[in-house]
Amino acid sequence: MALDNTKQFVLFPNGQIMGGLMYIETAPDTYVPWDGTVEISFGATSLALNDGVDNDIKATVVDYLGSAGEANPLAVVLVNTDGNLYNASGGGGGGAVTIADGADVNAGDTTDAAVTGDNTGTLSAKLRGINKILANVWDSVNSRLNVFIQNTTLAVTQSGSWVISAGSAIIGSVTINRTTPGTTNTVAPIAGQDGVAGGTGTDSATTQRVSLATDIPLPAGTNNIGDVDVLSIIPGTGATNLGKAEDSAHTSGDVGVMSLAVSNVAQATFSADGDYTPIATDLKGNVMVVGNVANNASDSGNPVKIGAVGIGPGSSGQINIAGYRANLTTDLNGRLAVNTQSLQTVRVHLDGSSAYTDQALFPDPGDGFRNVMTFFQISTGAATALNVFIEEGSTKVWGPVYLEAVAGRGYVSGPINIPFTASTAQTVTTSASIAQSIDATYFVQALSV
Repeated sequence: MALDNTKQFVLFPNGQIMGGLMYIETAPDTYVPWDGTVEISFGATSLALNDGVDNDIKATVVDYLGSAGEANPLAVVLVNTDGNLYNASGGGGGGAVTIADGADVNAGDTTDAAVTGDNTGTLSAKLRGINKILANVWDSVNSRLNVFIQNTTLAVTQSGSWVISAGSAIIGSVTINRTTPGTTNTVAPIAGQDGVAGGTGTDSATTQRVSLATDIPLPAGTNNIGDVDVLSIIPGTGATNLGKAEDSAHTSGDVGVMSLAVSNVAQATFSADGDYTPIATDLKGNVMVVGNVANNASDSGNPVKIGAVGIGPGSSGQINIAGYRANLTTDLNGRLAVNTQSLQTVRVHLDGSSAYTDQALFPDPGDGFRNVMTFFQISTGAATALNVFIEEGSTKVWGPVYLEAVAGRGYVSGPINIPFTASTAQTVTTSASIAQSIDATYFVQALSV
């Protein structure tokens, strides 16, 4: 039977056939056009149609009857020579269709290796990859996914109350905004214990008691520990410690705490009797030590005084070693004992038979000092007149003293106090070359600044 292959074909029970273009799949993904010829074999319930291309593929036309014997168009079913349904292109409904393993390159084989991530692969490989991921995180005992999240921040929204399971539950850092004490955002104390408020130190029903570990030191670096109440301090006594042991030798570079003082020139009252008080100084930082009895006031108490040692008649007083401290001395009536003789008096002696011309007498005492003569004596051994004087350079500063021409004549000044020019030496000159002797004493006096 020949058909026009420009349209689909329909075979009706009365033998009419309407045809059209149709392709038949002869192998997976292989299609050939149907040439439009059919071979009709009449059977009891079907008509077999050979396509004229591949005798293994046949179109079975079955006359399906509707209800009450009503005739319907024949259904065309493609089967192979074994009578099994054949996979044809175009789909379009019908019963279940079985696709051979690997027949579809997109679906893939059931043995394809699992593929995860953004990688190419068949649907079978990707499904196996998903199944592999789920198997790694699935907790079949508790019916849940176990997921570990690291180095990230999670935004969690929760309404209602949070419940932490009993046992060892680590929840990390928790910040509580306790804006309204006693109502919201509070921490309830452990049952049976009083709370301690960190901010005020008083007990409260809405504060949590905290025990601090004593075996963990603060780490190195900057640590903010808030307010600290120290009950006792045991300072060290080493070179870099603030404390120092009694009777220890000082070493350069030792560390300590400077003692502060308060300037109190006006002598204001700092404290009451028995109170702690600062050390008082003047404006230059000198520690002020003052008596408690004013001048010309009645003596009372134990004011700071200058003491002296009384000596009796005929006593030479104290004998001290040079450089040592010495007491003031008084007579038994408390009058200060004063010796008019300088402790630094120097004696000069000259003895000769020739006249002295600009003979060195007292040397230059140096800048800021001067010589003071306290005694002068001269005598002659011949009946010849003689005069004597003292000079500074060519200037007479003492004398002349004249002696008549009598052997054994002399001059004695007695105690005198003759100051000479500062920073200047003195010389002596006599007028006759006869036997003569000179004795003089002086001391060096520092000039006032």
